[in-house]
Amino acid sequence: MKWQLKDIKPETILEHSKINKTSYLFSNILLSREINTKEDIQKYFDLDNYELYDPFLLTDINKSVEKIHDIIKSEKKLLIYGDYDVDGVTSTSLLYLFFLKISPEVIYYIPDREKEGYGLSKKGIDHAKTNNVSLIITCDCGITSINEIEYANSKGIETIITDHHQPDTILPKAFSIIDPKRKNDLYPNKDLAGVGVAYKLIYAYCLKYDIQIKTANDFLDLVALGTAADIVPMKDENRILTYRGLKKINSGNVRIGLIELIRTCNLQKKELNVSDIVFNLAPRLNATGRLSNAKKAIKLLTTEEIRMARDYSDILNKENLKRRTVQDKVYESALFQLREKYGENIPKIIILNSDIWHPGVIGIVSSKIKESFYRPNFLISFRDGVGKGSGRSIKSFNLYDALANSKKYLEGFGGHFVAAGLNIKKENLENFESSITNYTNKNIDDNNLIRILPIDAEIQLENINSTLLKFIDRMMPFGPGNMRPIFCMYKVHPYRARILKNKHLKFSVKNENLYLDCIGWNMADKFELIMSPKKEINIAFVPTINEWNNMKNIQLVIKDIKE
Repeated sequence: MKWQLKDIKPETILEHSKINKTSYLFSNILLSREINTKEDIQKYFDLDNYELYDPFLLTDINKSVEKIHDIIKSEKKLLIYGDYDVDGVTSTSLLYLFFLKISPEVIYYIPDREKEGYGLSKKGIDHAKTNNVSLIITCDCGITSINEIEYANSKGIETIITDHHQPDTILPKAFSIIDPKRKNDLYPNKDLAGVGVAYKLIYAYCLKYDIQIKTANDFLDLVALGTAADIVPMKDENRILTYRGLKKINSGNVRIGLIELIRTCNLQKKELNVSDIVFNLAPRLNATGRLSNAKKAIKLLTTEEIRMARDYSDILNKENLKRRTVQDKVYESALFQLREKYGENIPKIIILNSDIWHPGVIGIVSSKIKESFYRPNFLISFRDGVGKGSGRSIKSFNLYDALANSKKYLEGFGGHFVAAGLNIKKENLENFESSITNYTNKNIDDNNLIRILPIDAEIQLENINSTLLKFIDRMMPFGPGNMRPIFCMYKVHPYRARILKNKHLKFSVKNENLYLDCIGWNMADKFELIMSPKKEINIAFVPTINEWNNMKNIQLVIKDIKE
């Protein structure tokens, strides 16, 4: 792991500190994130008053709200068609509940992951036809559904696509397409989650037809859920929407299903943050879409009955426990295959496949493989000769472009820079693997395979205090592009080192009369570095508050240790 501190001149930090009346350390942190001017600082910290971008900058959004309004006025039926992950579930719930306030003629549909796969399906369109639907609104999917949109057109059903994935060169022939990644689209925030795009649609509808903006903002809790869970950059508008959504969640003024989900996670006494969504709420909302059908998650988020909310929350919790068991088995199998296939010579891209892996968990396992080996990878689950694949990538390698380069061997693909999915026939697997391996070898330099640890600032032990922790708290919400600050200290002495549960490190660092506790999760392999208090070590860490037995103290969560 290579530590990377930005080269900021001391005089630049001093000038920033003087102008903005901040400490030298705080200015160093802000400058490392390119928060340079008073205006930058105000935008970064004043998330309550920051004005959102005009939704009508999105291509096709005006004609979309007009079409929806015409459908509602004509008392025709709308169908909200979503994806089965948290982003899709929250998007679907948001659009369904909003338009249900205006018209009773609204239904929703979520495809079955195993039977229909990702995106718009012919089965879903047939369902729409059977239910006399005039207009389908997709959310978090649809941008690559060229054949399916043609099929809907042949059935006399119009479609509005709302999506945030990368479009191909040819767009589906839908009535309208709202996607900030469209070519020549003027919307400034290209990194909206699918639920962010859905929110912009209802926001625009409120503006167009004189509905109180509060009606759209009542769904900010769902926007925060979907945005945080989809791991989009926590910058600009995404950070504002997540902040405001978390504020709503923590006020307690949210839908009953979310209250019950928080109860199931034992978080009802805690002020929730992005980590709580990513590691507690999102896995439960995701689990049902991975192993059965995501409609259960939508039932939870849309019900107004406490009994139903409690029942569905418990169901999601049980399915999440089952998902963990299935995931662990797939991960063990993938590791075994990886060692058998590659030995010690791990290539620049890892391609693994199986006929027995559950397709609902391969995305999570792909993420774990990426973290373990720091390589882009695809895991493909085959059923009856047809495979569904999920991939994750490192920061320097565009997975979507890699798939586009090999698309002649695929039945379909889609996704983002660091996460993508594919469909493939088994007879094309060998050619696909050869093609994408050649592309990867040409586009990844060996230096890109060294994990980079961005450090915000070097710090001294005496500067790690409650004032620093309060400043860090003001920087929330955290996420990609705005991660919790990481600091480094050089030449500190470890003592009282021990291993917990055969895998974690517990020790302290000391400087004269000052000392702080440290925890290194899954870092038992570095125990030799901290065995002796006579040794000097360099540490990279995140300072946090640890609460144990009603006592609070500062604890350093270790990210790396070097001699």
